[in-house]
Amino acid sequence: MITVKNLIIVLALCIFTVGLSWFSAFNLLGLFIDISPYKVGNSFYIAEIILTFTIYFFGSYLAIKHTNFHPFVAAIPVGITGLVFYYIELGGLECVGVCGMPPWYDIVSFFKHIAASIFASVLMLNKKNSSEELSRNNYYVGRLSCIYKIPDMKSVIIVFSLFGIIILVWGKVLLADVSANATTVSIYSEVLNEQRNITVFLPSGYSTSDKSYDVLYTLDGENPQHNYLAAATVKILAYLGFIPEMITVAIKGQGMRARDFRLKGAVDVFGNESSGEASLFHEFLDNELIPNITKSFRTGDRKLIAGHSYGGLFTAYSFTKHRSSFDGYFSFSPSFQDSDISVSSFKNGLSVDLKKKRFIYLNLGLEGGVMRDSFKQVEAALSNHSVKTIHSKISYFSLPHALIMIPGYFEALSEFYRK
Repeated sequence: MITVKNLIIVLALCIFTVGLSWFSAFNLLGLFIDISPYKVGNSFYIAEIILTFTIYFFGSYLAIKHTNFHPFVAAIPVGITGLVFYYIELGGLECVGVCGMPPWYDIVSFFKHIAASIFASVLMLNKKNSSEELSRNNYYVGRLSCIYKIPDMKSVIIVFSLFGIIILVWGKVLLADVSANATTVSIYSEVLNEQRNITVFLPSGYSTSDKSYDVLYTLDGENPQHNYLAAATVKILAYLGFIPEMITVAIKGQGMRARDFRLKGAVDVFGNESSGEASLFHEFLDNELIPNITKSFRTGDRKLIAGHSYGGLFTAYSFTKHRSSFDGYFSFSPSFQDSDISVSSFKNGLSVDLKKKRFIYLNLGLEGGVMRDSFKQVEAALSNHSVKTIHSKISYFSLPHALIMIPGYFEALSEFYRK
C-alpha cells in the first residue's frame, strides 16, 4: 500500500512539474521575446535552460521528500517525464536544428531534465549520508536549508494525484475511441510515382448514419501525437457543439516533408538550397487523394487543410496559389524562414480574389529570430490586404514549436465554424 501511495505521489509530481514548467517557464520566455522584441539569441536559450533546470530540480526534490523511495528512484521519473515531453515538444529528433533554435540548444535540452533530477538526488544523498561532507560545502547547505522551509505539499500532491488519474483514464478512453474509428488507406500516386499511406479517422456514429461529413486534411500524419491530436480535438469540439462531426484525414510524410512542402527553386535564409516540389504534391492532393477520399467516404462540401512547420509553410502556399482547393487553411508555426520566396509568394497571392470566402489561420510559438521576423511580415501583409473574401485569424502562444498545435487546432476549428 505504501509503495502504491509513493508511486501515485511520484506520478502526480511528474504532472505537477510539467505543468509548472509550461505555465511559468513558457510564459516568462514569451514575455522575454515580446520585450526583446523577438530577437532571440543565446541569452534567451541559456535563460530557458536554467529556468527549466530549476523547475525540474524543485519537482525532483519534492518527489524525494514526500516518498520513501531511494532519492534516485523518486527523482529520475520526474526528469524522464520532462525528457519525454521535450521530445514531443520538439517533434522528434528530425526537428533538431531546423525549427528556429540552434542545434546545441536542442541537444543540451535533452539532458537538462535528467540532469536536474540527478543533481537533486546527489544533494539529498549527501545530506542524508554525509553530514560531514555537507558541512564542508556550506554553500549547498545554505541552499538546502532554504528548500526545507517550503510548506507541506501534501494537499497539493493529493489534488494532482486525483487530477493525474482522471486525465489518464479520460485520455485512455478518448484514445481508444479515436483508434477504434481509424482506418488505413494506401494510395498509389501516379503524380508522385510512389505509394502514399493515409490514416482516416471517422466519427463514432459514421457506420450507423447516412450523413455526410466535412473533412479535415492534416499534413502531419507521420507523427502519431499529431494525427491523434487532430482527430481527438475534432471529437472534443464536436461533442461540445462548437463544430460539426468531421472526418480527419492524416497524410503521412514518409520522410518526404522537405520535398513535398517546400517551394520549387527556393533558397533558405542562410543561402542553402531548400527547393521542393510543393506544386507537384498539391497536384497529388487535388487530383488523387481528395477524389479518392470523396469516392470512398461520405464527405460534405467543406474541406479544411492543416499543417505544422513545413506543413504550415505548404498550407500558406496552398492558400495563396490554390485557394479554390479548400475552404479553410490552418498554418501552425509555419517555416517561412526556410524559403527566400515564401513571404513574397504569400504577399503576391493575397491579390487573388474569389467569389467564395476563404479562411486562413496562423499561429506562432516561442520561435524567434528570422522565423518570427518572417511571420511578422506575413501578419502585416494579411492586416493590409483589401480582398473582401479573405478572413484571417493570427495568434501567438508561449509554447514550444511542436506544442503550438494543441491550442492551434482548438482555436482554428472553432473560429472557422464560428465565421
